[in-house]
Amino acid sequence: MNVLKKQRSIIKEAADLFGISIFRSSRGNRWKKDFTRFSPELIRPASGYSTPSDQKTNQVQFLKKQLLESIEAHRHSLSAFHKFKDCCRLAQSIASLHKLPDLLGSIKSKLDLCGVHLLLFSEEFQKYVPGSIPTLPLSEIKDLHQALDMEPGARSILGNLHTLRKKFPGIVRLIPDSKDQTTTGSAIIFPMHDKYKPERIIGFLSLHDQDEDRFSDEVATDFIDHFAEVFSWSLVSLRDHEKLLRENTSDYLTGCHNRNYLTKHAPRLLNFADRKKFSIALLFIDLDGFKMVNDSLGHQCGDLILIEVAHKIQNFVRRHDIFVRMGGDEFILLLPDTNDENASYIAQRIAREISLIDISLVCVKATGLCVSASVGKAMYKNGDSLDALINRADKNMYSVKTAKKN
Repeated sequence: MNVLKKQRSIIKEAADLFGISIFRSSRGNRWKKDFTRFSPELIRPASGYSTPSDQKTNQVQFLKKQLLESIEAHRHSLSAFHKFKDCCRLAQSIASLHKLPDLLGSIKSKLDLCGVHLLLFSEEFQKYVPGSIPTLPLSEIKDLHQALDMEPGARSILGNLHTLRKKFPGIVRLIPDSKDQTTTGSAIIFPMHDKYKPERIIGFLSLHDQDEDRFSDEVATDFIDHFAEVFSWSLVSLRDHEKLLRENTSDYLTGCHNRNYLTKHAPRLLNFADRKKFSIALLFIDLDGFKMVNDSLGHQCGDLILIEVAHKIQNFVRRHDIFVRMGGDEFILLLPDTNDENASYIAQRIAREISLIDISLVCVKATGLCVSASVGKAMYKNGDSLDALINRADKNMYSVKTAKKN
């Protein structure tokens, strides 16, 4: 905004000096707002201005021309400012890192670019971003940053692709379009920093345009630098938000969802089943023989068994199912749009897969111990609460466990 204020101040002083009056539209009450609609027709000699000699007239005309060029430059700057302001708003409004591809597409369209590319470091972002967003280990991100050889205090590096390819062969990892040697244009590359740890690089944002002069040393980058900073801040905030969300709804050991997730999302499924009249089954899975493994081989081995059990059950989980670890050695699988027969079949398959777990192999310890599972099933009835459905499945699970002992 300081650039725009300076331009307005210079233009206004020049207009006063050379007897040019710039009048407002009757619809506006702010000079800044009306200024964006100026055209040569809105500039005229001020009333009472006397015509000077021919030499002076030529000088004034020349200065008027310069003033018109300044006005046009200001209008261009103002247009660019609003474009980047919109891009900042888009970056700050994104609700999930899974929406990043859509955001990059919107930025590309808004700024009329050939390409917008993002590269993030994998340790912190890979598990939160979709597969279409490339990631690299932090060590390789640091190597790329060092190879850029940026001047101290510089926030970006820019230039035509031909020059950047010569200076920085690794540019193909930041701007995939540049891999083709026939690709022309210019680009600007921003190393993005963690706002909480400014010394830490989180990745790179790169913009590519066909115009070789768009990103050159002669072009001011104040607006775009600010946008890149806002963009990186938004990424860090989203990462932290999704990390907290996962910690609150994910089981720390197995990685599957926890009871919080079930109580948050299951009631909506049950209400939907009431309205649409489709069946829902709930399986309550409890391990048999797990306590003996835990006591004999240690808690570390017990943890490995729980992880393996979760992995086995996960193979039966569809995209719209809900699979959670309730705690200890108890798991629940909620199966929407599943009838009684199919639910019984899945319960049998899960029990069989768990019984095939080789404890010696998983724990890397010779043992004759084994685990199995008792699976209780309950079908949803209209009006059931989640607790009522779980309690019925739990009761049926104990019936299965008792039958096995007998």
